[in-house]
Order: sequence, then C-alpha cells, then structure tokens
Amino acid sequence: MARLSLVCLAVGCFALALSAAPSPSHAAKRVQCKKTERILVIGDSLAGSLWIGLYRAYRHDRCIKVVNKSKISTGIVRDDYYNWNRHGERLARAKRAKTVVIMVGGNDYQPIRVKGKRYRERLGTPLWQKTYSARVKRLIESFTSRGARVFWVGMPIQRKKADDRIGVIINRIVAEHAKANDRAHYVHVYDMFKDRRGRYADHLVDPRSGKRRRMRDKDGMHFTTRGVLWLGAVVAKRLEAPAVIAKAKASEQAAKTVSP
Repeated sequence: MARLSLVCLAVGCFALALSAAPSPSHAAKRVQCKKTERILVIGDSLAGSLWIGLYRAYRHDRCIKVVNKSKISTGIVRDDYYNWNRHGERLARAKRAKTVVIMVGGNDYQPIRVKGKRYRERLGTPLWQKTYSARVKRLIESFTSRGARVFWVGMPIQRKKADDRIGVIINRIVAEHAKANDRAHYVHVYDMFKDRRGRYADHLVDPRSGKRRRMRDKDGMHFTTRGVLWLGAVVAKRLEAPAVIAKAKASEQAAKTVSP
C-alpha cells in the first residue's frame, strides 16, 4: 500500500507530544465527572497523528477521553483491503462516543472499484467521485443516524501537485456531505499549512511560540510533532465552538419535536 509512513505515530514522537507544556484551554479543567465523554478518532495514519494532538489538547480534562481507532494504510478507496463503512457501522453500534473525528484520504490517490464492476475506475473521474462520495455519505450517516456528532477533518495542502488536486476533490466531497447533515461538520485545515504566498510550506510560524518551525514531514503529506500539536489544538477548538454546540442543540431539539 502507498503512504506507509507512520510519521508521528512513533513512540518517540508520542512521548515528546505528551511532555510538551499544558494546553491553556484545558489545563484548568480538573473536576470530577459523573460520566466521561469519549471522542472517537478514526481514519488512516493522518488520523493517528491527529489523535496524538487531540490527546495532548485534552490531557488535563478528566471529563474527556480521546480514543484512537485509526488504522494505517487504509482509506475510502480500497474497501477490499479495509472497509471503513463496515467498521464504522460496527463502531457506531457500540454507541460509546457522542463525538467522532474522521481524517482519512492519504491512501486514496488510486483507482476505485465500482460496485458490480471487475475493473477499477480511474482516479478522479466523475464515476470515481460519485463512488467515493457515496462511501463518504454512508460513513458519516453510520454515526449521525445514531445521534453522534461527526467532525471530518479535511486534507491539508500537499507538496505533490497531483496529490493535492485529488485532496481538493476529496475536501469538496466531504464538505458537501457535512453541510447536508445537521450533525456533521467539515473542518477545513487546508489553508493552515500554506505560506504567505498561498503555497505548500514545510516550515511555518508556530502560533504558540511565534517562531518559524518545521510543521510537515519529509513526505510532503504528514506532520511533524509541532504540526501534530498545532493541528490537534485547532481541531479541539472547533469541537467546542459555540456555533457547533448551538447546531447540535438545535438538531437534538428538532429530533425531540418530531418524536411521537
């Protein structure tokens, strides 16, 4: 399988991430909780890296547990290798998480097998996009239909232009389905890793230190430890955004209204 780089999933990176300074937004939340809220993280190695960032962001919050269910070398395209729709439904049936964070796409730059066809549809064609879109919709709905909130983190800008073009297509597909679902949210991170000229950059100014640091790995897709911590902090803030919370409450109220 392509994209086998584990990047920040290595033990050394995880240890470094956990030893960093406490996150200001969550450091003070040392309260006793009647029930711990679980945040489920699924996807490929990008999701595995994001889990480290989210774990770090919530490490001092006793009311939240970030659970890693990512699997490297997987994606939406190769459902013959690992079927995220099937596994997503299994995880959703367990009903252990009210919040699900998805980040996947790093291995999806390849032809896709269309249902009922022996051949694989070429990358990026209308039929490829239609098939990919149907799988994205199904994965989102496997969780939202059971009352969970879904936050799908989009693909970041990538060094290779051919890969980046497909990443943009994936982001568009995900954003469309998130917009159409009251319990789903698209988290746009594509622009986070651009330089001042709007181009891909390995080194960027770290918002926490104000210094220029390496944020992306050598493969031009994954993140360094600093990039992971930054990404995790940004996604954590999105999970708690007032507009997001208001949308969730409105959705719950609407569900109660239509209930018999």
